[in-house]
Amino acid sequence: MDTSNGPREVPACNKTTGQAVRPVFNVRCPCCAGTGWIESGFSYSNVGSGRSCRSCYGTGFVEQEVRDA
Repeated sequence: MDTSNGPREVPACNKTTGQAVRPVFNVRCPCCAGTGWIESGFSYSNVGSGRSCRSCYGTGFVEQEVRDA
């Protein structure tokens, strides 16, 4: 897994939930230690509930659009 800095599209987390969805609104990075992956949980969305992995560069906003599963 390449965790180099820079914006890139990251797939949903595949830990125990198996399938996760992404919100359609902007989310703030709760905690970003350098350049790595952060796991941010969110509640109900238009698809369901689950967790999503996002790449955080700095302390800004990461815009993720929902995709057709």
